[in-house]
Amino acid sequence: MNFQTTLKALAFLAICFSAGPLTAQTAQGPKARIIFSDETSSVIRGHHRNDEVRFSPVAVLAGERVTIQLSLPARFANTLLAVQPLDGGRASGKVVIQADGRATLAFEAGAQPGLYRLLLVTGDKSATLQFSVPNPANP
Repeated sequence: MNFQTTLKALAFLAICFSAGPLTAQTAQGPKARIIFSDETSSVIRGHHRNDEVRFSPVAVLAGERVTIQLSLPARFANTLLAVQPLDGGRASGKVVIQADGRATLAFEAGAQPGLYRLLLVTGDKSATLQFSVPNPANP
């Protein structure tokens, strides 16, 4: 098992154990499919925290480019989604949410270990995707 596969397995376990019990609200929340550079993927669901949707952190490698496929409620169809990296990295600037509620964007993590948050805003609603780059010196 290579380092990236091990890292993704650990991230999946962390998401499973940190998600807590599902409520009706989180079961219906938005979801994101993260497609990694090696073409594997992981699906995560957003959970509501105050007036924002937050996704659990997803482990990526330093500098890794991922594709994010969002599935949002139909009420967001045909609206503009602003995408802003908060902690570095690069991302699609603006994306139009399709008629079926789907939007596809790209994110490239920064080169340093740490948490990279990606703010998504449409109208008065926001969501935060989180990507974690591990420290290879302290796995």
